[in-house]
Amino acid sequence: MEKIEALENLGLSEKEAKIYLALLELGQASAYKIALRAGVKKPTTYVLLDDLMRKELVLKMPGNKTQMFIAKSPEEFFVIAQNKINSATDVLPEIMSVMKKNNKVQTMYFEGLNGIRQAIFYDLDKYENQELVGFYAKVENMDKKLYDITWEWAEEMKKRNIVVRGFVPTHETLKDYRQADKKFNREMRELSSDIYSSETSLETMGNFVRIIDLTKEFPQAIIIENERTAKMIKQIFEMMWKLTDKK
Repeated sequence: MEKIEALENLGLSEKEAKIYLALLELGQASAYKIALRAGVKKPTTYVLLDDLMRKELVLKMPGNKTQMFIAKSPEEFFVIAQNKINSATDVLPEIMSVMKKNNKVQTMYFEGLNGIRQAIFYDLDKYENQELVGFYAKVENMDKKLYDITWEWAEEMKKRNIVVRGFVPTHETLKDYRQADKKFNREMRELSSDIYSSETSLETMGNFVRIIDLTKEFPQAIIIENERTAKMIKQIFEMMWKLTDKK
């Protein structure tokens, strides 16, 4: 995982991460030098330095004519992040008790690289030893970083013994995936691209349905958390599976 991506996962924006890393490299530095090293415009750098000070990751050094800044240790940053997680975890039972127990459809929307990561890793630990079924897309217009995430996801699925059954279009962009199906506990049935050539995937496991568009221009995903909806998609899948059964 890249340093900037790791910092983004801890709550920083991309530019905040660049400024924080630049300041770690420089030690004590002015906003001008930080902006040059980070590749961020100077006015924006001042604004983001203020944000990082509010997050207790950057300090302003006293006693200088030119404003100088210094970054706190990454260890302190991780301690702060862990403390926030611990505090939130302590009140999780209370938060869960507030959640309405009803049959309303809960819909979540994700976009961009980090959004897609969140969507495909959604509740993964919850579904250990279960089965994911779906209708999968060709990937001829997928960003390299998204491509790498799909393989990372496959490894995590394997660790949790989650098996996959699905339908896929016959397409050259899926060749690497098909060669690895056995390794990752996948049973996929190829359909002629004349009748199935989707660029969007639809899958279900447990009580959720996930729709994913991995196109490079605008990767996005929707998760629908609802038992009845998941059951309907699973039934449609099983009907198709029986209709295409060669036995």
